[in-house]
Amino acid sequence: RKLVAVEPLTGKTLWQRDDLPPGMRLIGDDDFVLAVARGATEGRAFRAIDGADAGTRTLPMQEEWLDVFGRQLLVWQKVDPKMPLKIDRVTPDGVRYQVRQPGKPAMSLALVDAATGRDVWRHYFSDDSRQAVIAHEEVAILDPTGQLTLVDAASGRTRWQSQLGAEPQLDRVIVARGPERYVVIANRSPIVTV
Repeated sequence: RKLVAVEPLTGKTLWQRDDLPPGMRLIGDDDFVLAVARGATEGRAFRAIDGADAGTRTLPMQEEWLDVFGRQLLVWQKVDPKMPLKIDRVTPDGVRYQVRQPGKPAMSLALVDAATGRDVWRHYFSDDSRQAVIAHEEVAILDPTGQLTLVDAASGRTRWQSQLGAEPQLDRVIVARGPERYVVIANRSPIVTV
């Protein structure tokens, strides 16, 4: 029921909020703390320095969250097929991103700043692609054609791409990183005949 900020070295209370319901999930950094109820798409923001109420923030659905980095959310989201997008572009600072043609379903992988609602970066993939987060550092995305893309979670930069064998019935991907290689396991959906 309470949100309390303490000085880490002394344990002295810096500020306290008594107006939160129990069971809130907390995310944040040196600037903001956000309190989010389970299943909610809106959270309350507080200034980290003094606990002052900074209003509410609209957030991605929690089932889309892959990981949390301070106040930044790594999300895997279905994209509105009506949204027009570009194809294979590179930003001036070298971040590669892939996007889909208008009218085709897609998924997006993005790092979203929960305090501002803005994208830090975003990539687009086919709607039948699958992803796996690796050690809170990378995300591997495999599409049914066998295109494997490894994205740095913090910067959004594509680290590398590789062409594997096609898996048209792709259901899930598991990726393990070793000292010298990555092991990719692609699971397929069972084929049911009637």
